[in-house]
Amino acid sequence: LVGHCCDSQETIVLPNVKNDRRYDESIDGNRILEDQGCARVFIPAVHKFATKKGVEKVVYGCLVAVFPDEQSLAFFQTDVGRHIMELLGSQAGTVLANSVKFENVRVCAKQLTMAHTIVESLVRCDSLEAAGGILQMHGTQLVGTKRGNIFFLESKKGKMWR
Repeated sequence: LVGHCCDSQETIVLPNVKNDRRYDESIDGNRILEDQGCARVFIPAVHKFATKKGVEKVVYGCLVAVFPDEQSLAFFQTDVGRHIMELLGSQAGTVLANSVKFENVRVCAKQLTMAHTIVESLVRCDSLEAAGGILQMHGTQLVGTKRGNIFFLESKKGKMWR
């Protein structure tokens, strides 16, 4: 149901999810206790933005609301209820889109700072071995790995060392 909600970008209102063939307990029931109810609403978190070609949509996931019984869903089966759910999904999508942009900016700023640190350290080092140590220590952080090797080619001797 979560996958169908994301693919179709449509809100799904079900009085009893266990009667639906698309229901998968391992996904749709994840982190939902059995006694919370089988009535559920699946709302796609969709971010819409304008491009030169028109309006693009990105689906960031699915919000799942759990209700104790079928009567609780009556409001969500009305046009007003569906409209409110679409607005909620749109707001969630926008929040997620903005957090992803913020994270990308934060990562880029961190990488630029590390790159600057590497350059400043290389300017001050006095040997190729020291430069290798700086690149190995800071370079692994820059590319996001735990360990890395730096290989140098000695142009005069045609040998490579690390």
